[in-house]
Amino acid sequence: SAAAPSAAGSPSAAATAPGTAAPSASGTVSAGPSAGSGPARLDDVRGGHPAAPAGSAVIGPTEGHDGPTLVLHGDGGSYAATAGPVVDTSRSFTVSAMVRNNAPTGGRAVVTQGSGSYYSFYLGRDYWGTHNQWVFKVQTAAGGEDNTTYQAFSTGQATTGQWTLLTGVYDASTRRIQLYVDGTLAQTTAVKGIWQTSGPLEFGRTRYKGAWSDFWDGAIADVQVWNQALPAARVSQLRNSRGASAGTAPAAGWLLP
Repeated sequence: SAAAPSAAGSPSAAATAPGTAAPSASGTVSAGPSAGSGPARLDDVRGGHPAAPAGSAVIGPTEGHDGPTLVLHGDGGSYAATAGPVVDTSRSFTVSAMVRNNAPTGGRAVVTQGSGSYYSFYLGRDYWGTHNQWVFKVQTAAGGEDNTTYQAFSTGQATTGQWTLLTGVYDASTRRIQLYVDGTLAQTTAVKGIWQTSGPLEFGRTRYKGAWSDFWDGAIADVQVWNQALPAARVSQLRNSRGASAGTAPAAGWLLP
């Protein structure tokens, strides 16, 4: 199915009609999963894009997941970022992560990339009113206008307190985005291309209208980026490996076993 562009480009709110967006509840902080001390940075398995944790971000083990995790606490000082852009959004790409969300409310960003004013793509949770869904969304033009946001949503509610595999795919040849949840295709949305930005890849936060927003509260692991649109069979293999391997090497990857 192909969804229409959102009436609200905010990563943490959406509108039933233009101009009626609700504010984010992402300032709420809940207790994160336990984690021990870890390395001072997230090494990229391909070597080109190490990411630096900031503030209260911690790298260590988290219950229910084998391997390292990035534990974040839902506040503005808890995130990680690369030094520069990782994804060329003018071309096909796939971004995937194992996530554990601890926040009962609020828009929450897992992995994003953008500029000083706005994100170009966003993988995470969309939340407003009774709407609480996983989302992969993109900006199709510069300027950060709400009507240039296109989204692919999960069919069910975004979960709290359990591990979930989120995979966002952009196929530049067909100009469509797809969201997979635990390896199952949730929605396909036609787009007009994706706005290319020069900002870094962000873990646990996003840029929206010149401000940081939607801080992740919980844990993130097995973050991978491919310079191709992974087919369904590869995403299924990713699910079977608990997010660790799609059977084809990523262009970049962090927090892998």
